[in-house]
Amino acid sequence: MATLLLALACQETVDEQEDIARLAAMKKEIVGLVGEASCREPTECAVIGLAAKPCGGPWEDLVYSRS
Repeated sequence: MATLLLALACQETVDEQEDIARLAAMKKEIVGLVGEASCREPTECAVIGLAAKPCGGPWEDLVYSRS
């Protein structure tokens, strides 16, 4: 029984590490697609929340150009 619990715990760690790596790659792709916000006026920019906190709300904001 202890061996089974240990195997499951190790599998969860591997899955979590894979998830973290996959999410980091997705964030890098999103930031690359958006690029730098080259806004001259505040109305030319927009902000979107990126990632989600367990208690609600985004972890960070991503600024992008509307044009």
